[in-house]
Amino acid sequence: MRNSIVLLAALSFCTIHCNNTNEVFEQQQPRVSLTVSNLQPLDPGEGHYEVWASFLEFNRSNGGDSPQHESGFRSLGEFNVRAGDPVLYDLAGNPARFIIPLDQNAQLLDDVVITIDTSATNTLDSLQGSVVMGGEFRGDADIAIADLDESYADAFGADFSGVTGKFTITAPTSPPDSNSGVWFIEQQGATTVAGLRNLPVLPKGWRYEGWVGNLIISTGRFLRADSSDLDGAGPGKGVGTGLGFPGQDFINPYAGGPPPRPDLRFHTFMITIEPEPDNSPKPFSLAVLSAPLSPSLFPQGEAISMNNVASSSFARGRITVVRSGY
Repeated sequence: MRNSIVLLAALSFCTIHCNNTNEVFEQQQPRVSLTVSNLQPLDPGEGHYEVWASFLEFNRSNGGDSPQHESGFRSLGEFNVRAGDPVLYDLAGNPARFIIPLDQNAQLLDDVVITIDTSATNTLDSLQGSVVMGGEFRGDADIAIADLDESYADAFGADFSGVTGKFTITAPTSPPDSNSGVWFIEQQGATTVAGLRNLPVLPKGWRYEGWVGNLIISTGRFLRADSSDLDGAGPGKGVGTGLGFPGQDFINPYAGGPPPRPDLRFHTFMITIEPEPDNSPKPFSLAVLSAPLSPSLFPQGEAISMNNVASSSFARGRITVVRSGY
């Protein structure tokens, strides 16, 4: 996988304890290592990544112990990714280290997630941010391992390989400028239908977004394929009415937009999944659909199929905990 980034943040601390006879002994803390691949560096305004783990909790009824539920997620540490660098870094720019909280038992590890955290400080015991990937721990008394991906229930909980899509070059808010708009629709006879199919419902913290890729211009953020996106026909729309689907017209100039009335028949288009909030003007790395630059002009008014690229854009990871001292 591209941009493979490996962190062996092996942490070996010793803490001092006393037993019932007041003998002093040393207990080695668990060692945590993380390996990730295909994880995109974040711009400064986008936040940072954070690792969170949950632990099984026991109640003590009738003098016995029995597992009842998992605890809330606890932070194991924060990190940043640098392009082309095989090391993960903490927020101070040092190699990142990950630590099992001292009040938690590594034998009771349940599952783990990685989030994009936009907060300025780590609250340690309150999950924050959009969950990128997650997984459940497995192992034995000595070691726990979790493989992380987007399909885990606490992440997206979905498979994006079945998503299909079509776009149409058209400008409903200014029909004379029909080459200057793109809408994710398909015309079936006299009926306009959604061009995006099988989109999984996104969890809190994420939205879909359309792009004129080579211009790095958004066509709007949305949650559903069969209703308007958040900015309707867009800030550069014409005087007419937009469609009730994701898309945008680029008729009039606006700040940060392309030159007015661009000819979109020779451009690239994408559908990505973006964190919410999103403080970057660029597409996030989680691309689901892509239509590459055409060797000839895309025909105006005709639905063009997009390629599913989800399998090559989602990140993967593995976290290993050596449960030393437990």
